[in-house]
Amino acid sequence: MPVDHENTTDEQLYVEAALPLPIRRTFTYRVPNRYGDEIWLGSRLLVPFGKRTLTGYAVAIHRGLDHDAGVAADSVKDIIEVIDNDPLINAEILDLTLWTADYYAASWGEVLKASLPAGINATVERVYRITASGRERLEEERDSTRLSQRLLQYLSENPETTIRRLAREFTERSLKGAVRELERDGLINAADQAVATKVKPKLRKAVRLLDGGSPADTKPLSEMQQKVVDTLKVAGGEMLFTDLLEKADIGASPISTLARRGLLEISVQEVRPDPLEPAELLS
Repeated sequence: MPVDHENTTDEQLYVEAALPLPIRRTFTYRVPNRYGDEIWLGSRLLVPFGKRTLTGYAVAIHRGLDHDAGVAADSVKDIIEVIDNDPLINAEILDLTLWTADYYAASWGEVLKASLPAGINATVERVYRITASGRERLEEERDSTRLSQRLLQYLSENPETTIRRLAREFTERSLKGAVRELERDGLINAADQAVATKVKPKLRKAVRLLDGGSPADTKPLSEMQQKVVDTLKVAGGEMLFTDLLEKADIGASPISTLARRGLLEISVQEVRPDPLEPAELLS
């Protein structure tokens, strides 16, 4: 965990977070001790911002506050959660996105969000938990069939339940009002929680050159088929289907024919997106 020790007056850990907002600055948050060993440069964070909860990106970590910057300790809020066990964003992406944000006068947080593969950005959901007071109420009114009582029963059996899940279980139009009332009375509490979606890998066809082929197949290769074989040999025996089409300057038919003759194998591979693949980093 790289930490800047300069210009500090205490040992409390703080993080500078870039937020996906049209604001060209970072925001300082306090790192609770329980997250001290988990936060790294490039980690995604769940942070409070006004009345909202946002996903931010750790772009600097330091001990103590630089009081010359005019940041008062009592005005700094705690981060809510460190989303990633391992940093999702590496140093190269941080450098590249900072350069991009400066060049285009854009928000660093928005550029960071845009640099990540589609579907990987975490969303925030509110989860509800029954409190000790809620469990007492549940015991006192065990035989009640009121919606509020049924909600308490459900939350006692299903901790950390989202409103979407409650809506699937309870179809009453008064559901949200009942949840707000339970929260107001201290019978349940709510907290924001990050939900990180998994990136679905792209599926792409690949072609691999096989040895031999069918012993009964003595038919010579056509010119196009020979181009396929030669191109694969130069590439080490395996290529993505689309790359082979382009490199050999052929159509799909000779590849399919060679596969039927047992000279090639066509398979499907997972290709996970690399945010740095199309970029050339500036030195």
